[in-house]
Amino acid sequence: ISQVIDRCARQGLSHSSLIAEAGKLHVPKISIELLKNVSQSGFPNKKAYIRWIKRQ
Repeated sequence: ISQVIDRCARQGLSHSSLIAEAGKLHVPKISIELLKNVSQSGFPNKKAYIRWIKRQ
């Protein structure tokens, strides 16, 4: 994992409350939050970003 993607992931997780009242993690919510916080600026070039988008 690149440092940029790691930073984006950490920011995404810190900006949301991902723990339910019961203390369980909601995997779908984590996945959505992580995907929402990945931007084109986190990739070395537009081509790498487009390849990543197509894999999602």
